[in-house]
Amino acid sequence: MSVADLLDRWLSTAAAARVEPNTLDSYRWAARHLTRGLGTRRLAKLTPEDVEELLRIKSGTLGKASLIRVRSVLVQALTWAEKRGYVSRNVAALSELPSDARPPRSGRALTINEAGTFVAAAQGNQYFALWLTQLCLGLRPGEVAALQWSDIDLSGGVIHIRSSLRWSRQDHEDGPKIPTLVKTKGGPRGRRSLAAPPSMVHALIQHRERYEADVELRSPHWRDLVFANERGGPLDPANIRRQLGKVVLAGGLGHLRPYDLRHSAASLLAAAGVPIEVIADLLGHEGIRMARLVYVHAVSPTVDAAAGPMERLLGRS
Repeated sequence: MSVADLLDRWLSTAAAARVEPNTLDSYRWAARHLTRGLGTRRLAKLTPEDVEELLRIKSGTLGKASLIRVRSVLVQALTWAEKRGYVSRNVAALSELPSDARPPRSGRALTINEAGTFVAAAQGNQYFALWLTQLCLGLRPGEVAALQWSDIDLSGGVIHIRSSLRWSRQDHEDGPKIPTLVKTKGGPRGRRSLAAPPSMVHALIQHRERYEADVELRSPHWRDLVFANERGGPLDPANIRRQLGKVVLAGGLGHLRPYDLRHSAASLLAAAGVPIEVIADLLGHEGIRMARLVYVHAVSPTVDAAAGPMERLLGRS
């Protein structure tokens, strides 16, 4: 059995049976890197040095986080093979990452001045209300894409985060990506109700008026989406990224990803003096490290950390 044979068999059986489609896509991405470098190598002759050499070569184009993912997939596949007697030891688990591997790229956060510039530059764009919602409340891209009008209390200025929109290839790795509504990340803390700044509510009201006037064809399943395409269906993330790139370029802000708006929200609120544990509640964080930060929980069922500070920082823009 070759490395390529093992990866194909593991992906189609063990991995496919226990992980979600998005995770399986990530595994397939890593498997492609492994197959290109080690695919023809026989499992019986594979050594830790072979794996380390591949990782060293890949370190020229991949960052440390990506190298860890590639190695992890091979470790999991070989663990499965070891249990079945295909190999006598897991050589990937014995391998080490290159010492000079590039650290993972950290998210970018807009400064207060940059945030004001961004809001001004984005005015009039079809995605303005979407981006402002992300920037004010720190929502994940999938969370803001999944918002439905039933999740929003415009009169009360409260946004309820309940689900996330996930795009994944459900049939095969070369097939089209299909949108699916899933529970938002972060467990119970991921489902949260957030007070919105008045300027953001105003942008959503204007967005709804334009949406109701412009959209004539609506998909029955997606008709309640706040941010939808011209047929009432879910937006294409690639189009959002392209439009964001044009706006930040026009505003002289350099490169910015949709997820960086979430990083920016956290940084802006920290700059406004909001305690880190309250920011963590706002972002819906859950985990060992973040649990320590959010040990003191908000008493109110609606987290209102963003409304006042964001209105002061961005409202006039």
